[in-house]
Amino acid sequence: MLAPIRLGDVDLPNRIVMASMTRARTDNPGFVPNELQARFYAQRASAGLILTEGTWPSREGVGFINVPGLYTQEQADGWRRVTDAVHQAGGRIFVQLGHIGSSSHPDLLDGALPLAPSSVNPGLKAYTPSGFQDTVTPQAMDLSDIARTVEDYAKASRLAQAAGFDGVELHGISTYLIPTFLYDGLNQRTDDYGGTAENRARFPLEILDAIVDSWALGRVGIKLSPALTGRQEPPGGRHRPQRSRLDHRPSFDPQQQARGQRDSDAHRPKFLPWWFDLAGRCCDVHTRSGH
Repeated sequence: MLAPIRLGDVDLPNRIVMASMTRARTDNPGFVPNELQARFYAQRASAGLILTEGTWPSREGVGFINVPGLYTQEQADGWRRVTDAVHQAGGRIFVQLGHIGSSSHPDLLDGALPLAPSSVNPGLKAYTPSGFQDTVTPQAMDLSDIARTVEDYAKASRLAQAAGFDGVELHGISTYLIPTFLYDGLNQRTDDYGGTAENRARFPLEILDAIVDSWALGRVGIKLSPALTGRQEPPGGRHRPQRSRLDHRPSFDPQQQARGQRDSDAHRPKFLPWWFDLAGRCCDVHTRSGH
């Protein structure tokens, strides 16, 4: 546990990783990390690696009160104070980027509807300034919404470099935006982003490609769940992703796949499981059960 280990391109002094935990301490309208958060993370710098609380990659990705973002320069400057404090204490820190999607609420989005792969209400509770509110039927994303969101993640990852982070983790569990694309109960699309498991994995794969354009592969991770961790079964769907005809794992090097063939679906093996392709795009995959 206390022995050093190399994780991707990052040397860790021990094998203790501080899990991401939402603290709801960003008590300002700009979603800018504050001095209290800098002290909080610096106090935990003896862990081999710190994963930050979930951090919004865009304004329309906001889904809780008092949670920081990383889509403006002011927010990046706030995070720089955090990373400087952690590094001065001898630590290492990755930012966890996550768009919450349909689990948000108009009260958190200046009246706008949350975005989602399809117009399916997840049936959850959103934590708003006036307390818990029932989620609403979200707006189904069109292709321009998807392209913009991918670019939002790319911009946030570039700001993460400017803010001094050691790497990026992509938030892909619970009922955040990425897992709602992966699960057929919440993704009822009939275009290239829905239907087959390969199509439903297209959105997170495009995000990973956008992030590794700025970061070395060994400094990018993704957190996935083998089951949907919302409190209700999605309408008409499953808690677990459908893997029809994807059980055969091909023999190939996922790191080489990520380095050399990211730009073309035609180069992917025919029976590539979406989760194996996701693993090939980054240095580490964290999994979480659905319980």
